[in-house]
Amino acid sequence: MRMLVSVDISKGFAAWKQMAKDMAPEMGKVGVKMVWGGTNPDESKVFVLVEMEDPEQMRLLVKEKMLPRLVPKQVQMLQVLQ
Repeated sequence: MRMLVSVDISKGFAAWKQMAKDMAPEMGKVGVKMVWGGTNPDESKVFVLVEMEDPEQMRLLVKEKMLPRLVPKQVQMLQVLQ
């Protein structure tokens, strides 16, 4: 299954790419693979195509690995998705 995800960012695309690179091993452990990532012209939002066998894998990744790293506003936004 593939899923297109969009996320607001504040530190630009280069910082996001480094974070994504750093998280790749953790993503692999739960069976989630980033296929593609891109940004809008002002680098305030990224669009990511991820691949997984089960949507629960993405939910686990967001809840256990990503939520602790995000600011409270982003946490609230992602919790709505759960």
